Parts: sequence; structure tokens; C-alpha cells
Amino acid sequence: MQDLYRITVKKKCKLYADNASEMAKLCVKAFCANDDTSAQAFVSQAKSLSIKGSKLLNAIKSKKVRSKFHFVYINTSFKNKY
Repeated sequence: MQDLYRITVKKKCKLYADNASEMAKLCVKAFCANDDTSAQAFVSQAKSLSIKGSKLLNAIKSKKVRSKFHFVYINTSFKNKY
């Protein structure tokens, strides 16, 4: 079970990094845009990626916490039996 949590966290971290990279690119495009309409469109896209990034980060934190508690439970259950 511990490996499943680790693999899931690793995948979500990769998605989070890709999301952050794309968001940074959109911010640069907004900054370099020739007109306000284009800049606002890039900022809007970056904002939606920001929301997605927050959800990914919360999922990563949740999996890490669950993984930690699961590991502690396994360790204490072995100590109590033997």
C-alpha cells in the first residue's frame, strides 16, 4: 500500500510541475502581449491553471498524510502483536 501512495504522489507531483511550467509560460506571454485583450486572455488561462494546481497540491498533501498515517499504523500494529 505504501508503494501505491508513493507512485500516486509522484505522478501528481509531475502533473503539478507541468502545470506550474505552463502557467509560467502563460504569464510571460501575458507580460509580452502587444494588446490588453491578448494579455487578459493569457492571464485568464493562467488563472484556471492556478486553480487546477491548487487542487493537485491538496491531493498531494492528502496522499502524503494518509501514507504517513498508514505507515505509522502498520508499525504500531506489529509492535503490539509481537
